[in-house]
Amino acid sequence: MSGLVSLVAIVALSVVLPSSSLAGTRPQEVLINKCCRLGEYYNATDRVCVAGGIAKWVPKIFLPGKRQLYKDLGASPPFMKFAEQQLPAGCVIPTVYEVEQVTLMGNGSLFLDQKHVLVPVADYCIDERVALVCPAVDAQMDSLQAPEKTSVVLRCCGTNFAYDKGNRTCSKLARGHELFDSRIIHSPYVELSYGFPACKEHAIAGVFDETRLQEQTGSVTTDSGKIFASGEFCLEHVRDDDRKVYVFTCSEHFQPASVPIAKQDGRLVLYSAGLLISTIFLAATLATGLLVPSQHHVLHWRCQTHYVACLLVGDLLLAITQLSGNSITGPACTMIAIMMHFFFLAAFFWLNTMCFNIWWTFRDLRPTSLEKSQEVCRLRIYEVYAWGVPLVIAGVAAILDNLPDSNDTYLRPRFGEAKCWFYGNMEMLTYFFGPIGILLFINLLLFASTARQLTCGLWKRDDVKSTTER
Repeated sequence: MSGLVSLVAIVALSVVLPSSSLAGTRPQEVLINKCCRLGEYYNATDRVCVAGGIAKWVPKIFLPGKRQLYKDLGASPPFMKFAEQQLPAGCVIPTVYEVEQVTLMGNGSLFLDQKHVLVPVADYCIDERVALVCPAVDAQMDSLQAPEKTSVVLRCCGTNFAYDKGNRTCSKLARGHELFDSRIIHSPYVELSYGFPACKEHAIAGVFDETRLQEQTGSVTTDSGKIFASGEFCLEHVRDDDRKVYVFTCSEHFQPASVPIAKQDGRLVLYSAGLLISTIFLAATLATGLLVPSQHHVLHWRCQTHYVACLLVGDLLLAITQLSGNSITGPACTMIAIMMHFFFLAAFFWLNTMCFNIWWTFRDLRPTSLEKSQEVCRLRIYEVYAWGVPLVIAGVAAILDNLPDSNDTYLRPRFGEAKCWFYGNMEMLTYFFGPIGILLFINLLLFASTARQLTCGLWKRDDVKSTTER
């Protein structure tokens, strides 16, 4: 990969080289300093030339006029000559570079791959194993400037994200497992954008090789020979295999046998349809209650109204996330997850207040009508409990989710990383199923106590004698 980066930087250099270097006229003769004689190589440890070198050695040469490497590896270009046993004249103790770290330019300059700088002919010499460069010149050279972008390539997910085949969505990598290469493409001509190609179903077309990317057009050729234009594919790592980059494309563009990876599960469509139907009837329940003024003062009706409203919003958001598939990502996905968490918790807490209110009403088998002030007071207490506790739980979860990644003290919900909900089962158990399980257990106890009062206490009262009264 480092060699590819160097080649891209050299191509960028050819853009900013003087126009004379790119002219179609015959190039002038260039004399290159070779550190040792032919048949010898430079020993960097002892700093002497040693016999045993290659008789016909030619370094890697890049031709700016053609913007490509010189293809004849057995000989140098006709205009390039080598002066044997010539050390750089500008310094006494030169810096030693491995020959794989440098590239010889067609105009005689030496390109340092890692530093992206050029060294004049007089300030270096090159040999089959090393290149000697004057350190003063090395330190003074300026970095290359990136050329103008000429094409756009899609990245499917984003930096430090990878595609999860199991969940069929993009998921953020765990701390300590971030990708070693977040840019994917190193070409200075290519601009990265984010998103999948616009289609219903995606498939992996093959492993990405940057040498098969056309920088001017943004098209790519896969290892099977299939060519995809810019916008017809995106590039991404896959979880558990983040050392490779894969080409994702629409299934209709890639006919060979492949496993579809973004197909919508049919069950999710049925679930979403059921949830939408539920929201319709929940809305009808709210509307019916509002149209019956005689019920507006009843405490139980007020609790039921809050409960139905929370359940309606929660079901609607859940239906939206299931119908949208992977199209909702980023902050919008996180916000939907936080809102669903709050409204579903609030629904169960309002259900708990309804169970408590029923138990309180029948605890002594003498139901009495409350005064309006008493009813309002109890409703305010219920509201503080049923809205306040879910707000605290959801707020704590949201705050912990936004802590720095380096903080491992607390279990973070990780909203929106794998899907528009919690990241995994442990997070869901801690912040959602755990509190709901406690509420359901309390509701069961209240139900059992109320049933006992009605079946045992009421039937055994002395003033109730007939079966009809019972």
